[in-house]
Amino acid sequence: MRLISFLLRSSWITVAIASLAGALSGAGSVLLIASINAAISTPGQQPSGVLVRFMGLALITLLAGSSSQILLARLSQQAIYKMRLQLSHWILSCPLRRLEELGASRLLASLTDDIDAISATVFNLPLVLVNAALVIGCLGYLAWLSVGVFLITLVVIGFALVVIQVMLNHMYALLKMARNQKDALFKHFRSITDGVKELKLNSSRRYAFLDEELEVTAATFRDYEVQAETVAALTLNFSSLLFFGILGFLVFGLPQLTEITTPVLSAYALTITYLARPIESMMSVLPVLSRGSVALKKIDELGLSLSRQAETTSAMARSPRSLSQQIELDQITHTYHTDRDGQFTLGPISLSFKPGELVFIVGGNGSGKSTLAKLDLIGNKSRTLLIEPKWR
Repeated sequence: MRLISFLLRSSWITVAIASLAGALSGAGSVLLIASINAAISTPGQQPSGVLVRFMGLALITLLAGSSSQILLARLSQQAIYKMRLQLSHWILSCPLRRLEELGASRLLASLTDDIDAISATVFNLPLVLVNAALVIGCLGYLAWLSVGVFLITLVVIGFALVVIQVMLNHMYALLKMARNQKDALFKHFRSITDGVKELKLNSSRRYAFLDEELEVTAATFRDYEVQAETVAALTLNFSSLLFFGILGFLVFGLPQLTEITTPVLSAYALTITYLARPIESMMSVLPVLSRGSVALKKIDELGLSLSRQAETTSAMARSPRSLSQQIELDQITHTYHTDRDGQFTLGPISLSFKPGELVFIVGGNGSGKSTLAKLDLIGNKSRTLLIEPKWR
């Protein structure tokens, strides 16, 4: 539902038109099956021109299905395009302190991995929706053939769907935990790229990082992914076996329980056999849909966190500013909070910068050069930072 609402927010009109086209495609497929079943039940008794009508119906079904998929594909890619821009806008509008609290690794994971997961999902979503319309239409045809047989078949399908849903919920939970580990992986990868010189110089720290942090996180991520893929494989094979179970029940079990005519039985067997392809196609992309749902939830949470603290980006705010008086720093401190070392504080420091003055800030790694330069952006919670701006 989260993915559907994602598309509806982009353009509900396009979704409605695509849904109507998909429904038309599903209805056309049902009529094709009904025509084939009628021809099998009464061989040699078909009216003239039935082949032309059959081919015309097949063409309409093809055009409707293709139109639905094309509309949804265009809408999906447009929605991804807007999401990329919106997420980038939120990041650039968010206060620097909040961005540093979130961490560059989490932002990078959402901009790359989550967007890719959603893109893969929306690529498959049109086909899933068209197949879903086809399945609904075929079920309606089965109900029209025989309500009693349909209800019995529906009970069997309902039990199977409950089992499948339990397996899907378990897979979703595993993928969600794997996605959380991916944030930690991106953080470790960033530590490698940003701190490669320090890690090369300090062998004990390097091996501790590899053995105690990176390897543990990568192994946890791998285990969650393997478990999720295992559940997905079991779900797909269970759904494939479901069709043989239903056909076996119809052919061998149902005649022992109730009266059923041969035309109805053959129509059920034909329709259920036909349904195997679209349902297996839907089941095969369920892992992709689950990953996309997890990624979309992550982006929604990140976007909500960013938009709550978005800064105003007015035309004035985009203009460079010129200071008419000096900047005064009075006993300024800044505290960093880290997962590994708890927290540490830079400062206190008192400085003044006069207009037009050229100042060089020098010092070793971690001495606070960048933090001092960013005090106006990240804010501070101790003493006073006095700036008298004059906009131009």
